[in-house]
Amino acid sequence: MADKLTAATDVEQLADGGNLIGAVANADHRAELVNLYEQRATEMEAA
Repeated sequence: MADKLTAATDVEQLADGGNLIGAVANADHRAELVNLYEQRATEMEAA
């Protein structure tokens, strides 16, 4: 899933990956993915 977030080239693709984060059972992994999602969203907003 991290690969999907990292590979996203637009906000829609990022949102598609973000929608799947809740399905991750491990809370630590979920937190890492949320951080990655937020980082990518910030990068896309700045571009």
